[in-house]
Amino acid sequence: MEQVAQVRTALRHAVAADLVTVTRKAIAETLDRLEHGDEVVVANGEKIRRKVTAKDAMYIASNANSMHLMLTQDAKQVANANLKQLANDLIEAMRATDPAAQAKTIEHELQAIEAEPVANAEPKRKAERRKNARGEGG
Repeated sequence: MEQVAQVRTALRHAVAADLVTVTRKAIAETLDRLEHGDEVVVANGEKIRRKVTAKDAMYIASNANSMHLMLTQDAKQVANANLKQLANDLIEAMRATDPAAQAKTIEHELQAIEAEPVANAEPKRKAERRKNARGEGG
């Protein structure tokens, strides 16, 4: 049984080392493409470097940032941040498409405004926020 565990551990270490190699090569290739552009073949057969699109660059940046957070922060913090962002995205989508959800969101915002300590918000500002939440502001 102990030998099986040792073999499994050795395999895990070998796979981890291979993954580090793959990751480093992928990062190097990505950095090269971000800096010099993607290699494309044009109509006359010539190879040129075309700039990476802003969309692709942002996708790469977003993924790199997520990976960096996962490696440098507590996984629970990352999960909580991702869940909060997902909840915010869902609320925004509901606001845009569902009148009932819009009403509930407005009601929740009004409750939050009412619960706000008076010391932190002057009455005029509080009234303005209440009007804006109801859609009466302009």
